[in-house]
Amino acid sequence: APVVTTISTDNNVRQVVWTLTQADSDGAPIEFNAFRDRCVQIAGVFDSGTVVLQGSNNAGVNWHTLNDPTGTDISCTIASMFQVLESPKQVRPVVTGEGATAAIVITLILAKA
Repeated sequence: APVVTTISTDNNVRQVVWTLTQADSDGAPIEFNAFRDRCVQIAGVFDSGTVVLQGSNNAGVNWHTLNDPTGTDISCTIASMFQVLESPKQVRPVVTGEGATAAIVITLILAKA
Protein backbone atom coordinates (compact mmCIF):
# COMPACT_ATOMS: atom_id res chain seq x y z
CA ALA A 1 0.00 0.00 0.00
CA PRO A 2 1.18 3.53 -0.64
CA VAL A 3 2.33 5.72 2.24
CA VAL A 4 0.28 8.95 2.40
CA THR A 5 1.62 11.95 4.32
CA THR A 6 0.15 15.42 4.81
CA ILE A 7 3.02 17.84 4.23
CA SER A 8 1.31 21.17 4.91
CA THR A 9 -0.23 22.53 8.09
CA ASP A 10 -3.45 23.45 6.29
CA ASN A 11 -3.96 19.99 4.71
CA ASN A 12 -3.62 21.46 1.20
CA VAL A 13 -0.61 19.39 0.18
CA ARG A 14 -0.23 15.60 0.35
CA GLN A 15 2.61 13.26 -0.52
CA VAL A 16 2.00 9.69 -1.68
CA VAL A 17 4.91 7.24 -1.95
CA TRP A 18 4.89 3.83 -3.60
CA THR A 19 7.82 1.42 -3.82
CA LEU A 20 7.57 -0.94 -6.79
CA THR A 21 9.59 -4.15 -7.19
CA GLN A 22 9.41 -7.26 -9.32
CA ALA A 23 7.24 -8.87 -6.62
CA ASP A 24 4.99 -5.79 -6.27
CA SER A 25 4.78 -4.19 -9.71
CA ASP A 26 1.31 -2.54 -9.53
CA GLY A 27 0.91 0.33 -7.10
CA ALA A 28 -2.32 0.42 -5.10
CA PRO A 29 -4.69 3.08 -6.49
CA ILE A 30 -5.32 6.30 -4.59
CA GLU A 31 -8.20 8.79 -4.74
CA PHE A 32 -7.52 12.44 -3.92
CA ASN A 33 -9.87 14.25 -6.28
CA ALA A 34 -9.79 17.60 -4.46
CA PHE A 35 -6.05 17.82 -5.18
CA ARG A 36 -5.81 19.05 -8.78
CA ASP A 37 -2.12 19.97 -8.98
CA ARG A 38 0.02 16.86 -9.27
CA CYS A 39 3.74 16.31 -9.72
CA VAL A 40 5.38 12.89 -9.79
CA GLN A 41 9.03 11.96 -9.23
CA ILE A 42 10.26 8.50 -10.22
CA ALA A 43 13.67 7.26 -9.02
CA GLY A 44 15.56 4.16 -7.94
CA VAL A 45 16.93 0.99 -9.51
CA PHE A 46 14.95 0.32 -12.69
CA ASP A 47 16.73 -2.91 -13.75
CA SER A 48 15.27 -2.62 -17.29
CA GLY A 49 11.83 -1.65 -15.95
CA THR A 50 9.48 0.90 -17.45
CA VAL A 51 7.28 2.91 -15.07
CA VAL A 52 4.00 4.48 -16.19
CA LEU A 53 1.53 6.55 -14.20
CA GLN A 54 -2.04 5.46 -14.91
CA GLY A 55 -5.49 6.83 -14.20
CA SER A 56 -9.02 5.41 -14.09
CA ASN A 57 -12.47 6.97 -13.80
CA ASN A 58 -14.38 3.66 -13.57
CA ALA A 59 -13.14 2.03 -10.35
CA GLY A 60 -10.08 0.52 -12.00
CA VAL A 61 -11.93 -1.39 -14.72
CA ASN A 62 -9.90 0.47 -17.36
CA TRP A 63 -6.49 2.09 -16.78
CA HIS A 64 -4.94 4.66 -19.12
CA THR A 65 -1.46 6.17 -19.14
CA LEU A 66 -1.53 9.76 -17.89
CA ASN A 67 0.20 12.62 -19.69
CA ASP A 68 2.36 15.62 -18.91
CA PRO A 69 1.12 19.10 -20.00
CA THR A 70 2.64 18.62 -23.49
CA GLY A 71 0.53 15.48 -24.04
CA THR A 72 3.49 13.13 -23.64
CA ASP A 73 2.88 9.84 -21.81
CA ILE A 74 4.21 9.69 -18.28
CA SER A 75 6.48 6.72 -18.91
CA CYS A 76 10.17 6.36 -18.09
CA THR A 77 13.09 3.96 -17.79
CA ILE A 78 15.34 6.38 -15.87
CA ALA A 79 14.86 8.79 -12.96
CA SER A 80 12.39 11.47 -14.05
CA MET A 81 9.94 14.11 -12.85
CA PHE A 82 6.65 15.07 -14.50
CA GLN A 83 3.77 17.46 -13.97
CA VAL A 84 0.51 15.48 -14.40
CA LEU A 85 -2.06 16.90 -16.82
CA GLU A 86 -5.15 14.82 -15.99
CA SER A 87 -6.95 14.49 -12.67
CA PRO A 88 -8.78 11.14 -12.83
CA LYS A 89 -10.70 9.55 -9.98
CA GLN A 90 -7.93 7.01 -9.30
CA VAL A 91 -4.16 7.12 -9.88
CA ARG A 92 -1.55 4.36 -9.64
CA PRO A 93 1.97 3.63 -10.90
CA VAL A 94 2.86 0.39 -12.69
CA VAL A 95 6.26 -1.05 -13.63
CA THR A 96 6.75 -3.62 -16.41
CA GLY A 97 9.79 -5.49 -17.72
CA GLU A 98 11.72 -5.06 -14.49
CA GLY A 99 14.43 -7.43 -13.30
CA ALA A 100 14.84 -9.01 -9.88
CA THR A 101 16.83 -6.07 -8.46
CA ALA A 102 14.29 -3.38 -9.35
CA ALA A 103 13.34 -1.04 -6.49
CA ILE A 104 11.61 2.05 -7.81
CA VAL A 105 10.21 4.79 -5.59
CA ILE A 106 7.36 6.89 -6.99
CA THR A 107 6.60 10.07 -5.08
CA LEU A 108 3.43 11.96 -6.02
CA ILE A 109 2.84 15.44 -4.61
CA LEU A 110 -0.79 16.56 -4.64
CA ALA A 111 -1.90 20.14 -3.97
CA LYS A 112 -5.28 21.80 -3.82
CA ALA A 113 -5.60 24.56 -6.39
